[in-house]
Amino acid sequence: MTGQWQELDAPERRLADAEVGHELVTYAGARHGFAADRPADHDATATADAWRRVREALAERL
Repeated sequence: MTGQWQELDAPERRLADAEVGHELVTYAGARHGFAADRPADHDATATADAWRRVREALAERL
């Protein structure tokens, strides 16, 4: 990874090294608080997808 996504390199490596199942997802154009209810940050599409992924991961692992 390069540029702004370099910050994900270390967590990705540590999770992989620890053999922890994971998926790091970024949403192009979504701001940091995309799931918040603040109109300036909220991204309904990214929020819906993120929650879908969380529900699926929990259903698979619990």
